[in-house]
Amino acid sequence: MKLISIIFTLLLFGTLCFAVETVPSNSLKANIFEMQYEKVACRADFYTATLDSVQNSGLNVSVDQLKSLIDMHKEALKVAADNEDSRAFNDALKLLQDDSKQLIITYANLKNVIPRGVAGKEIKTKLKQDFNSNMDTRNSCIKDTSIVLGKVQLEYVKNWKESAETTVENLKAKGVDTSKMEEIISDLQLKIDTMDDVLATDDVNQIEIARKNIREEHLHIWARFQIARVDALLGAIESKATEKGLTVQVQEIRTLLSDADSKVTVGKAYDEGEFQQVQETLKQAVTKLRSLFKSVN
Repeated sequence: MKLISIIFTLLLFGTLCFAVETVPSNSLKANIFEMQYEKVACRADFYTATLDSVQNSGLNVSVDQLKSLIDMHKEALKVAADNEDSRAFNDALKLLQDDSKQLIITYANLKNVIPRGVAGKEIKTKLKQDFNSNMDTRNSCIKDTSIVLGKVQLEYVKNWKESAETTVENLKAKGVDTSKMEEIISDLQLKIDTMDDVLATDDVNQIEIARKNIREEHLHIWARFQIARVDALLGAIESKATEKGLTVQVQEIRTLLSDADSKVTVGKAYDEGEFQQVQETLKQAVTKLRSLFKSVN
């Protein structure tokens, strides 16, 4: 393998290009954070092993500072994961991404220090062997963590579905119309079945795609379920509110729900920023609904 091929492989496989995913508060949250950390650590360890190979090659290249940065930023990532701190996790990821870019530059500059002749060929051969071995280790690590992360993600979704079903049963027992909520839960079951099937294939690429899909779809389903729940509770007291001249308050809540719903409609692509807006809008709607309950009772 020519040195330039190694560089292109690094560019293709090595760059950290994803951010930590928003995880609703749950007992499984720590497990999801932990596995997200482990998956990134597979890449960070690959970077360190690659630098070790350069260091052991005998070339006049200094890599100690970059190795220290990778270790420091990996530790920051671990602390953020342990604290379940999404913002700090993303900050550490960005720093590791910068480290990976510096690694690529370091590798590109090796062509300036590798000697010509037999000695140079031996160094290139050893770098190639080390690189391939480290890449195999990295890929195996990512596969293992991806499968576990997929299972943990699916477990969270299944647990949430059970909780949602309990909510529906409790509301139905009180005479609240839960038909829309039940429809949403039924839609989620289809996605759970799909994820179960993909996990059985042991195909890491398909698992990653399916895990991302079910996570984003579940966040939309979670939002639609909350919208439906607030709307059902609002419907249960709407006639009383109207009798008391509180139609303006009812309309304010419906406007908020409509705004939130427009951002999580079925088939709409997930957007992290919009989802955060939906969460905030739902908080406002719930606050107004609580105030309305007090006014009609």
